[in-house]
Amino acid sequence: MLIQPYRLDELQFAYCHRIYFRTHTSRRRSYPSLPLLTTQTLQDLLDPYQLHLLEFHATEQEISGLLSLLPSESTSVALSKIKGRISKWVSEHNDTTESLTHQKALGRGYFAITVGQPTSDLIDAYLDKQSEHHGYAERARPPIWVQRLSHEPSDRTRLITAHSYTNLRYHLVFATQFRRGVFTDEAARELTNYWNSRSSMFVIEKVSFVCLYRLLWRLNEQCDEHLYEKLGGAKRALVVRSPTNHGQAGGIQAE
Repeated sequence: MLIQPYRLDELQFAYCHRIYFRTHTSRRRSYPSLPLLTTQTLQDLLDPYQLHLLEFHATEQEISGLLSLLPSESTSVALSKIKGRISKWVSEHNDTTESLTHQKALGRGYFAITVGQPTSDLIDAYLDKQSEHHGYAERARPPIWVQRLSHEPSDRTRLITAHSYTNLRYHLVFATQFRRGVFTDEAARELTNYWNSRSSMFVIEKVSFVCLYRLLWRLNEQCDEHLYEKLGGAKRALVVRSPTNHGQAGGIQAE
């Protein structure tokens, strides 16, 4: 085998980080100018962000496309940039008499899925590392609830179709509105059990929740100094959640 000499500065590496995205206008309003937004026009708007648009399609109410990202770019940040640029373009090319601000042109949510060859092991490891991903790994009790569900062989048998074989596996990510914390361990467990009881056409293998807090004790008038000593004796180690703080219940969290 012939091996040509090389220098390290001559090596170049390619990356492949692509997502398919789709979203719609706010309240499904129709904008006649939106289908006029071409792939090249949108690419020119995205050039400052180093986002490479591979495909794009728009109707009066929906947009979809295929996007290539830098390895350091997150899906949520990239979609925020795209939606912002599209919304501003729509506001500048709005032909109707209705007043429009670019914040309201597109809806809040979006659908996005990575396009590539992720393996089950990678997805499984990602779910196990939610504490590190969200910066909670150093806490004594990270607010992450993870559960792997066990199934009988019959659970997978009912998913098999006649005269064909398919292996469709999906990693789904959901976020609460405005990223507000609503889940406790108990709520996460109950929701998982509910999903599992309704899964006649699918099988849930593993779930991971970022929980609101881990409720240790209720703070009430009977709390005494002994309770504080058990928690470390330092007020800075306690965080009291009020009922008005993003919908969080009153409680104590050990940081």
